Amino acid sequence: MSSPNPPFKDVAPGAAPQPAREPSRALAAELAHSEASPAIGILRSRPPEEVLAQMARADAINERLRERGYRVGFRLEPGAVKLLIELRDSAGTPVRILSAAEAVELAAGRLAV
Repeated sequence: MSSPNPPFKDVAPGAAPQPAREPSRALAAELAHSEASPAIGILRSRPPEEVLAQMARADAINERLRERGYRVGFRLEPGAVKLLIELRDSAGTPVRILSAAEAVELAAGRLAV
């Protein structure tokens, strides 16, 4: 099976057209050229400060709940894509399902458990 259209050749302005080569060699040459780009440098060795602050706030919320004998759990409802937010006791038994608004209120310390 052949295509009625000739193969596309991308030639940079001012560059001389390359002689036709075996397709696998042309692909290998293109990949080698594209992979010769500079290595990616690592700019940070730890998360940004704002992420660390958010993690600390989340840990404080969890600690407050643990002191009261609770924890929050997340699971997908069976057979659906709905996320359930559960308030659980210290043994992990679900006490009740929280709405997203209740979970936010609980995290802010405005919902009594």
